[in-house]
Amino acid sequence: MAIGLLTLMAGLAIPFASPDIDAAPLPITADLSIAFEFVEKATGYDLNALIRDRLSEEVSTVPLDSCATIDIGIGGETLFGEPVACDDERYVFDLVGRHVIVSGVKRDHPLRDVEPGYVILNGVPLLVEDEERVIDPAPSPTWQFP
Repeated sequence: MAIGLLTLMAGLAIPFASPDIDAAPLPITADLSIAFEFVEKATGYDLNALIRDRLSEEVSTVPLDSCATIDIGIGGETLFGEPVACDDERYVFDLVGRHVIVSGVKRDHPLRDVEPGYVILNGVPLLVEDEERVIDPAPSPTWQFP
């Protein structure tokens, strides 16, 4: 009886190993620092988005809006930074699919597209996947009524 129990316990103690992973890790495809910039002018301010690509050391500016009033402390810091307001319209950075955007009330402003892989956006590591559908939706059932 004890030998049978010992044999059973030995059979349950089979070590399980992780399979070897042959696939190479995904590369870091983009490392971006993004920030808002207000440029003062005679009639108010110009709101711009500053984009710094830390891999290529390239810096670019995207004009977003012109406004008479600005508000920097509108609260609620998001994952990619603190939102700002330009004439009471709220602007915030976001990543939608493979597109880095500034989301506004009136419209979204595209900043840059990123390739699938690991993306670092304002220090936040993200995994961006390809936008192709992996699974097609199941066809709707056809009901047959007598």
